[in-house]
Amino acid sequence: MSDVEFTHEESLDRAAAAAVLSGLAAALADGDGHVELRLGGGRAKLRVPERIRAEIEVEVEHGEVSLELEISWTLDARAARRSRQPAAQQAD
Repeated sequence: MSDVEFTHEESLDRAAAAAVLSGLAAALADGDGHVELRLGGGRAKLRVPERIRAEIEVEVEHGEVSLELEISWTLDARAARRSRQPAAQQAD
């Protein structure tokens, strides 16, 4: 089970999908490592370290093609502890 999860799914045309991916690429390329994802009515702010793991998967199954991009990294110990605390304790 995840400490935090943000999921959004919608139908986009290719140009809109490209805009989402371009925005993510630009944020990752920016030197400060801060990424803000705005999808639908929600948003998530992330601090992405310099080194990450990336997995790209292409799957064709039952007449449908799926392209998945997964980017992951390990939280430092202090950030991992904060992510497991209730919000009221994090203000300290």
